[in-house]
Formats: sequence, structure tokens, C-alpha cells
Amino acid sequence: MNCCDAWGGCTRGPGCPAGPEARVGDSYPADIEHVEPSTWRNYLGDLAKAVLLVIAAYFLSAAIFIIIQ
Repeated sequence: MNCCDAWGGCTRGPGCPAGPEARVGDSYPADIEHVEPSTWRNYLGDLAKAVLLVIAAYFLSAAIFIIIQ
């Protein structure tokens, strides 16, 4: 009876082993590269781009202000 899933998480039922058995090469499922990033990661990336854009605009406006004076 196999009580472990593809990620090594095992249930502790009456017929299941106490912990996962170590198998070489089976630590992740085969399609782990195809997982889409979550929504909050997309929002965080957009926020980081916006902050960098604001910082760049600040430095550009400061440089133009110094040149004008």
C-alpha cells in the first residue's frame, strides 16, 4: 500500500508507514516547471517595476533641476 503522494507527503493511517521512504530522483513531480506563478507574485513584480520607474523619474527630474539652475 502506497500512502505517499508525488511530493513525499505521507498520511499516517493504520496501514501506512510512519514517514516517507527516501527515493533518489523522486523529490518533485515531473511537471513542476509548468506551474504558473501565483497572483500575488504577479502583483509584487508589477509593484517593483512601478517603484523602480518612480525612482528613475525622481533621479531624472533632480538631474534636470540641477542642470537648469
